[in-house]
Amino acid sequence: MLLRQLSLANFRSYSNLDLELNPGLTTITGENGQGKSNLLEAIYFLAIGKSYRASVEKDLIYWHADFTDAYLIIAADIERKEGFSNIRIGLKPYDGSKISKQIRIDGIPRRITDLIGTLNAVLFSPEDMELVSGSPAGRRKYLDILLAQISRNYVRSLSKYQRILLQRNALLKRIKDKAALESELDFWDYSLSSEGAIILRQRVEAMDQLNRSANTLFNQLSGESNIEIKYSSTVDTDNQQEIESAMIKNLTLSRSYEIQRGSTLVGPHRDDMRLIVKGIDASKHVSRGQARLIALSLRLAESRLLSTMRGDPPIILLDDVFSELDVTRRSLVMDEISTYTQVIITSADSHLLGGKYLGDSTKLLLRNGVLLPEGSSTHGN
Repeated sequence: MLLRQLSLANFRSYSNLDLELNPGLTTITGENGQGKSNLLEAIYFLAIGKSYRASVEKDLIYWHADFTDAYLIIAADIERKEGFSNIRIGLKPYDGSKISKQIRIDGIPRRITDLIGTLNAVLFSPEDMELVSGSPAGRRKYLDILLAQISRNYVRSLSKYQRILLQRNALLKRIKDKAALESELDFWDYSLSSEGAIILRQRVEAMDQLNRSANTLFNQLSGESNIEIKYSSTVDTDNQQEIESAMIKNLTLSRSYEIQRGSTLVGPHRDDMRLIVKGIDASKHVSRGQARLIALSLRLAESRLLSTMRGDPPIILLDDVFSELDVTRRSLVMDEISTYTQVIITSADSHLLGGKYLGDSTKLLLRNGVLLPEGSSTHGN
C-alpha cells in the first residue's frame, strides 16, 4: 500500500496543497501549530471516511475560508496490490451549518462502506492514551476501525446493526409509553442478534490475534511485563457457533429492564476490550508511562494484523509520538515500523527520530503552512 499523491483544498490550515510522497520513510518536522497533525488527519480521513479529531465536520473547513462558499477536498492517488486507485472526498456546507459529503473512488460515487478498506492506514497519536485510560466506547471504536479495514462484511454488519439498534430503542420507548406491544420486539431481537453475532465473532477472532502480537511487543517495549487483551461482553462468546442464540436469550431476559430504561442493554455496543497487566485492569491502575507503552503495543499489533489479513501492508502514520519515549524505546519502535512499505512521521524535533533511520528518508520541513525539503531556504510547494 502506497500513497503517491495527496491533494488538499480548504482543509484545516491548508487552503491548497499538492504533495507527492515516496515509498519508505518520510519525516515532516516543524514547530507546533504549523499543521503537521492536520496532514496525517487528512490521510487517515481517506482511510476511515471521517476525522478522528473533529466531532463535527464543519470544523475541518479551512479556517480563513468563507464557510458558506468553501468546498473542502481531500484527494489521493494510491497504489495497492490490486492496482492504482484515486480517492476523492468532498465536504460542502449547505443550509446554514449542515455538511454534504461526497465520496468518489476512481471517479465513481461511492458510500463510506465502499471507501473503508480502499486505503489502509494505522495512526499513532498522543490521543492513543485514551485507548487505555478512556471509556469502553473508545476501545470499541478502535476495534471497529481495525475490523472495518479488514472486512467489508464487518462494515456492512456494523452499519445494519446500528440502524436496527436505533429502531429497537425507539420501539422500547414506545412500549414504555404504551404506544406499542412488547411482542413487536421479537422481530428486532432476531435482527439485532443476527448482525450482532457477526460483529462479535470477528471481534473475538481479532482479539485473539491482537493479544499474541501485543503481548510480545509490550514485553519488548517494557522489558518486564506482559499484557493480556480480553473481550468483555454482555453475551457469552466462548462458543462461537452459539453467539446468536445466546444474544437472543440475553435480550429476552433483560427485556423488562430495557423497556423501563428505553434502551438496549445487550449486544456488542455495550462491550469492552479489557487490557490486563499483571492481573490488573490497565484502565484503572497503570502509570502514564505504562499506558503509553500499552497504546504503542496495540498500534504496532494492529499494523501487523492489517498487513497479515489484507496481504498488503498499511501506511503507517506517527503523529509526534516520540517526544515522551527514551532512546531505547524510540529505536525499538523504529525497528518495527521500518519494515513497512510507507511510513510518515511528524515531529517538532527531527533529532528524536534517530540518525540511522534517516539515511534514505524523505525529509520535509513545514514552515508557515508550506512544505519544503529540509534544509531549504526558499519558499514554495
